[in-house]
Amino acid sequence: GLAEAEARAAVTRASGLAEADTTRARGEANADAARATGLANADATRAGGLAEGDALEAKGLAEAKAINARAEALATNPEAVAMQALAERWPQIVREAAGAFSHVQNFTVLDGAVGVNRALMEVASSGMAGFEFLRGLFVPKNGAAGATAGAAAVADGVGTPAGVPSSSAVGSDRDASDGALDG
Repeated sequence: GLAEAEARAAVTRASGLAEADTTRARGEANADAARATGLANADATRAGGLAEGDALEAKGLAEAKAINARAEALATNPEAVAMQALAERWPQIVREAAGAFSHVQNFTVLDGAVGVNRALMEVASSGMAGFEFLRGLFVPKNGAAGATAGAAAVADGVGTPAGVPSSSAVGSDRDASDGALDG
């Protein structure tokens, strides 16, 4: 007995020590894996942040370059800049002008298709007259230096159809001799 019990105890002790070593090794391996995962995640987050920063910087530089190009174009050819801004907004201007018909329930035309065409052409003609009027507000015929401010207002979206600048905003660019109101 006693020798047999001591032998079993020695085997159990050895087995327990081996199992403890295995558990310890497994724990260390898990810790190493968790540490490696954490470092990889930190590196990925850092790389993502750097990429986002680079993208924001590139976007900012591109916007600055576009602003400089617009400023240069405005300085050298304000009429073209103003015309481009008006042309870009033209669909919205036409939509707003067509809004005059939005509440019409009955539209009586006495001369058939010709009358409908005439009505549409009158709206279109009014639109073109409005285009020329706005062009005159922002690009005076005399090429005054103040044209830059008016064209900038259109180019920057200040002169949108719903809020075309009042004559006081650009009136200094015009004089009474060409039929416009002074500001």
